[in-house]
Amino acid sequence: MLVAIIAILGFGVLVIIHEGGHFAVAKLFGVYVEKFSIGFGPVLYAFKKKETEFRISLIPLGGYIKMKGENPDESKDVDEDSFSSKKWWKKALIVFAGPFANLVLAFIIITVLFMVGQQVESQRPIVGKIDKSITQFKPGDVVLSANDNEIKSWDDIVNNTHAKGENQYLVNRNGQEVFLSNKLKPKDWVTKILPKADAIIGDVATGMPAYLAGIKANDRILSINGEKVNDWYQMRNAIVHSESDTVKLEILRDKKVL
Repeated sequence: MLVAIIAILGFGVLVIIHEGGHFAVAKLFGVYVEKFSIGFGPVLYAFKKKETEFRISLIPLGGYIKMKGENPDESKDVDEDSFSSKKWWKKALIVFAGPFANLVLAFIIITVLFMVGQQVESQRPIVGKIDKSITQFKPGDVVLSANDNEIKSWDDIVNNTHAKGENQYLVNRNGQEVFLSNKLKPKDWVTKILPKADAIIGDVATGMPAYLAGIKANDRILSINGEKVNDWYQMRNAIVHSESDTVKLEILRDKKVL
């Protein structure tokens, strides 16, 4: 129910912006706007401001504005405030203003999202999965420093790896400190060397299949379709390569196997 309400409200905002674009440009060119409706069908609520009646209607599947002289079936209206009396390019701009307003809204939303960003917890600087082309590092290596910079998270490794030339790393391998020198690039720590990631659920998106199945945050995945998984990468591969549309999970929750 809550999802439906949010969807209706979100769609309502899109309709307001879309019809608002038509309305603003129509008023700019002096067109008489009779009605501005959000939704169709029976009117739930209405008020009038100047010459325009603003409505909220029962069926939330769109909206419209009613301009004087826009209907070709009506008698020809030659008044200056009539839509039909305007030059062709003004009519075109009024029609185009709706979708253009939605494009502007999308641009603003995307810009704001990128500016605000999202807080993401960085992984520990422990090597997990390694591409076959990488020979110096081994799973379980703990990166202590990169180019004489102390490492506290996986992001620190990426940020302190030089794009050109040699890189110097100090790692803890089975309790011993080992110095490594190579020409890795920052992107290699994103595509070829991946951090250790336990098969533990961090968050579950409401309404998605995992949520509907009853999976909860902090659940540890033990096996997929009877196949034991030791980390997130094995878990992902087992799900991706499953021949069935559904998978059977064995999970550990509060010291109980479910």
